[in-house]
Amino acid sequence: MSNKTPSVQKGQARGNRRSTPPVAPMQTARVPVPSKIVSESDDGRWGKWRVAVLVAVITGFLGLIGVGITALVTLRSSFEQADAARDSSREQADAALSGTRSQIDENRASAIRDRQSKVYAAYLNAAVAYRDRTYSTGQTVKANKGKPYSTNFVALAQYNEARRAFQDQANQVAIYGSTQAWDAHLLVAKAMPAPLKKGNVTGPDYEAFGVGYRKFVIVACVDVSGKTQQQCETAQAVGATR
Repeated sequence: MSNKTPSVQKGQARGNRRSTPPVAPMQTARVPVPSKIVSESDDGRWGKWRVAVLVAVITGFLGLIGVGITALVTLRSSFEQADAARDSSREQADAALSGTRSQIDENRASAIRDRQSKVYAAYLNAAVAYRDRTYSTGQTVKANKGKPYSTNFVALAQYNEARRAFQDQANQVAIYGSTQAWDAHLLVAKAMPAPLKKGNVTGPDYEAFGVGYRKFVIVACVDVSGKTQQQCETAQAVGATR
């Protein structure tokens, strides 16, 4: 057990506290940032920048594609509209041309019908006149039998005039008439006798003439009026059976 008194112990304790050196205030040391961390941070920033640039490039590229597609669609639409307009103009031109052609054809057909109407009427009149002159001339020659042939000159001259008129109208039928009209004319001509000569008093074949004449009238009706043959069957000329 210690023999020291409490006062001595307290003095020693204070002496011990005084002898303890003072502790310097604690300072926070700056820890250097490793270069690797800095590099990783920089790489992150650069990576984000590259991503942003890439996104911008892709966005711009997609935008260009969109613009291109829009332009192509617009161009195609323009072409289609141009084609439609051209087709419409062509159809209108074709319709106008078709109408013009139709009008020209109709005018030509009308002119042909008008010409045929005159030719056919003149032919029928000439055919009847030739038939009648042939008959009267034959009768004159027969009545003057035994007399000088010169007594028949007037009748023969009239006959030749009628014959030439008939032949002239037959030529008009050949030029302006239809094939059916020409066929009917051949029936009419076949009914007439050969040109009269001295001693030839043969008259026309009236029955054959009537068949050819009626045939010609029907053909004329079809060609001029545009009616069917059946409709023209009753359209007989007044002198058809004379």
